[in-house]
Amino acid sequence: MARKKKIDKEALILEEFKRLTVIFQDIPNEKRELCTNLMQNAAFMVISLRELQDDLRVNGWIEEYQNGENQSGRKPSSASQVYNKLISNYNNIIKQLVGLLPDDKQESVKATVDPMMEFFNTK
Repeated sequence: MARKKKIDKEALILEEFKRLTVIFQDIPNEKRELCTNLMQNAAFMVISLRELQDDLRVNGWIEEYQNGENQSGRKPSSASQVYNKLISNYNNIIKQLVGLLPDDKQESVKATVDPMMEFFNTK
């Protein structure tokens, strides 16, 4: 079962990478190698963010904790902390990729990969 999920995740990452390749096709050839690595990381992050969104929908952003007998409370969930860090890193990669585009292509691509739109378009 875990093997099938890994294969499915890899297929989703590859699909996202192909989508990003089309979006950023106007990056000049001399910058393409750098671009490829960034797009691979961004594709992984998008799929991971979707998984984290599913977890957050089910389990919420806050979790209860108990340290010993007298200390308990609520704290941000581990998934929420990872999600916040990952979305920040994803946004930075997208900004880098957009910055590699010719100036006349940047605005149209920004609208295509805008992180908030990406969030609303998932699922």
